[in-house]
Amino acid sequence: MAEMLYLFDMLLKSSDSSSEDELNLLLRHVGDSKPKINHFINIVREFDDETFRKHFRIRRRTCTRMIEHFENSQFFPKTGERGVQVKSAETHVLSFLWYFAGNKCCMRDVAGRFALAESTFHTCLKRILDYMIDIAPTFVSFPTSQEGKLHISRKFEDISGIPGILGCIDGTFIPIRTPVYKSKSTYVNRHDFASLTLQAICDSDKRFLDLFTGVSSKIHDARVFKLSILSNKLRELCGVDFHILGDDAYPLKQFLITPYRDYGNLSPEQTIFNMKFSRARVKIENAFGLLKQRFRQLIRTDFDTVDMTSKFIVSCCALHNMCIDKGDDWVEEEQESAGDSSSTNNAGTNDVCDHEERERGEVKRQYLCQLCNL
Repeated sequence: MAEMLYLFDMLLKSSDSSSEDELNLLLRHVGDSKPKINHFINIVREFDDETFRKHFRIRRRTCTRMIEHFENSQFFPKTGERGVQVKSAETHVLSFLWYFAGNKCCMRDVAGRFALAESTFHTCLKRILDYMIDIAPTFVSFPTSQEGKLHISRKFEDISGIPGILGCIDGTFIPIRTPVYKSKSTYVNRHDFASLTLQAICDSDKRFLDLFTGVSSKIHDARVFKLSILSNKLRELCGVDFHILGDDAYPLKQFLITPYRDYGNLSPEQTIFNMKFSRARVKIENAFGLLKQRFRQLIRTDFDTVDMTSKFIVSCCALHNMCIDKGDDWVEEEQESAGDSSSTNNAGTNDVCDHEERERGEVKRQYLCQLCNL
């Protein structure tokens, strides 16, 4: 560094044109250098548990388990290419979490902090995303047994008094950079920013049970639901005993119950039902709030493609569930701001489901309303 300053001083004192050319060349060279922090992982190892959690948004024991599993997976390369040493599983996971979780920073900052080339960090990021997508079904899924479904519905019934609830569905906006070779207008939502919709179902513990994303937020929630795999398997999933709850942006069906729309003429029984309904359905809003509080990169993702962004969103949700399963709770403001929700009332929603399905839904809702008022 001292030698560099000396060269600057000598070139500035010189007045000939060749010295000016050399100075410009030197300035370009200095501008291209990217400072790196050596041995940052050693510093991280010295963090106490609270400091570690503050920076990485998960507990150290959760992170350690993740490193061990990733290292033993097919996604961690055991040997490098062309004699280049493979970055450790610890470097992969920690750099990913630093970018992914509590630090809204760019890839260049993360690469420099962990002494990685930007291209190397991008490779590490892709490996971790592929790993997270592979394990996501282990952490994000509906129970298959009747006993597991009853466990979820009983917890919801304790909260709301409504029997048979298997989960609550909603959508939320995930702000994005406009994908390459795509028109921004294709992804702009009603709040005038580009985003993808994350449709999710959660249980009463705010664990995600089903995910669907990658769809432009220009599309209404009811249409997103129809595009999802869930819409075709809901009857089989719920059987005769269960249903999921959604707000009135969704089509009323036998297995997808929505609240009574309030036009000022609700009966006392319907008002009570809506109140109890809200106690349960708010859990999905809480889940989205926790997800975005913990993983700050979701404030605005910075990937070039919908595929990478979708993988990132699903990875966030899988890690969210992983943390809940490990008792790694996040205590911050849980309620998502109303402006982030993708739901909105839409009179055209009823066109999405046929008349017979809606009639069956109305019969089911009326039955549940009567049970709530016994």
